[in-house]
Amino acid sequence: MGMSISLRPELKQFVEEQVRTGRFSSAEEVVEAGLARLMLDPAADELDDDDRTAIAESEGQIARGEDLDWSQRRRLWRTSKASSITSARIRRRTPRR
Repeated sequence: MGMSISLRPELKQFVEEQVRTGRFSSAEEVVEAGLARLMLDPAADELDDDDRTAIAESEGQIARGEDLDWSQRRRLWRTSKASSITSARIRRRTPRR
C-alpha cells in the first residue's frame, strides 16, 4: 500500500542528499530508516530518572557556585591530562618488583 507525504524543504533536501551520496538507494529507504529508528526508540526525546537526577545535581552545583566556566574547566582538564601523562611516564621508568 503506497503513501504520499509532504516534507518541509529542509527535510526534502536532506532526503535527496542521502540518496545522492549513495547512503540510500531511494527516498523511501531514507524515510523507512527514520521510521525504523523511531520504532526502536520511541521515547528518545523523553528524560529518564537518571537524566533528571543528573540535571538536578548539576543545577544544585550551579546554585551553590560549584560550576566552572569553560576556561576554568579546560585548564583543569589540561592539568589533569598532563599529570596523568607524567605519572604514566614515571610508572614506566619505575622497575617492577
